[in-house]
Amino acid sequence: MANKSAFVILNAVPPKGSLGDEARTAISQHDIEICPFQITQRMAFVHAVTAGLSVQEYEPGSKAADEIKSLYKWVLKQLK
Repeated sequence: MANKSAFVILNAVPPKGSLGDEARTAISQHDIEICPFQITQRMAFVHAVTAGLSVQEYEPGSKAADEIKSLYKWVLKQLK
C-alpha cells in the first residue's frame, strides 16, 4: 500500500554462535531484503534501558551505539 519494500532487521542476536547466520539463511529463502546490520545482545542496551537512556546517551562509544548508528543510517537510505 505504501509502495515501499519491506526488510528484516535481526535484533537481540547472541554475540557468540551461529544464530544470526542461521536466521539470515532461513530468511534468504523468502523474497525480502535483510538489513546488513544486526542488533546484538549487549549489556549496554540493558543498562541504558534501566537508566532510561538511549544506548548513545549511556555509552556513546560502545559497539551497541555503533550498531544503532549504522542501522539508523541504513534505514534512512531505504526510506528515500
